[in-house]
Parts: sequence; C-alpha cells; structure tokens
Amino acid sequence: MNKESSREYWIDYVKLFACLLVAFGHLLRSFNDAGITDRANPISHTIEVVIYLFHVPLFFFCSGYLYQKLSKINSLRAYGNNTLKKFINLGVPYFTFFTITYLLKTWFSGSVNTPVQYGYWESLLFHPINQFWFFHALFLAFLVTPTVASKKGISILLALSIGLLTLRNISGTDFAGGGGGY
Repeated sequence: MNKESSREYWIDYVKLFACLLVAFGHLLRSFNDAGITDRANPISHTIEVVIYLFHVPLFFFCSGYLYQKLSKINSLRAYGNNTLKKFINLGVPYFTFFTITYLLKTWFSGSVNTPVQYGYWESLLFHPINQFWFFHALFLAFLVTPTVASKKGISILLALSIGLLTLRNISGTDFAGGGGGY
C-alpha cells in the first residue's frame, strides 16, 4: 500500500492548529508581560486561559496517536530500536535549539526575561530552559507508554491515564514540576 495514500491529513491539520495556538499564546503572553496588552482585561485573560488549557495536551494527543499508529513494539529489541529512534528524532532538535538558546541567553543575559540559572550540562539534562521541558516530557512519555494493538488494550491504557490524572488532581501534586509556567 502506498504510504502517502494512507496518510491521515486530519492529524496534520490538528498539529498545525495546535502550533498556531502555541505561537499565538506565547505572543499574547509576551505582549502581556511587556505591557502592550493588559492581562487584567477579561477578554485577553480568557483567551490566554483557554489557549493554555489545551494546546500542549493537544500536541501530546497527536504524538500519542501517531506513536500508537506507527510504532509496533513487541520485543525488547523493538523497544530499544524505537527508543534510539525517538532519542535521535527528539534529541537532535532539542540539543540544537537548546544550545542556541543557552548561548544567546548567556551572551545577552542582561537583555532576556529569564537568564540561565544552571551550567550548560545541568540545564541540558535536568533543568531545561523554559519551553524545552516539552522535549523531556515527550521523550519520557515515549519510554513508559506501551503500544497497544487492541481496543481492550487501548481501553486499559485510557483507564490508567484517567486514573493517574484523577490521582494527580486529588493529591494536588504537580508531577511536571511546574513546566516553565504551563
């Protein structure tokens, strides 16, 4: 079967929509922080809250959907190959953009909103700069999320996810560690 003909374009549109929301949400926050717009304005505040309510979960949904659809892990070797593939696919852009951001924030530390607080390696591995928490979280999600091929497996995974979310909400614990304001 032709790979192109089996492509589900709706997922591309959802990712594009989520990307536009992220860009608009960050732009709105920057305008608010710079005093260009007023965070106290109920319309501006509501738009910001609505965007930040679901734009990152929407990206994780898209990633999880594609991961389940495209990854078939049924052995330790397949798990290792998949982990290496995810490490390269996420690690190369993370390393590249993290390094550029780190250098710019270091060189222009007097002109940035949040200067770096840790050394390069500690920031890279344990304390990602602002928006880069996403790479850490996504990679860890790929490491611990099993692939399932049946409706029963999907139902169990969904029930487990809802249970963990409920536990998080009941306990009031922020397992993500704050995630740079997300």
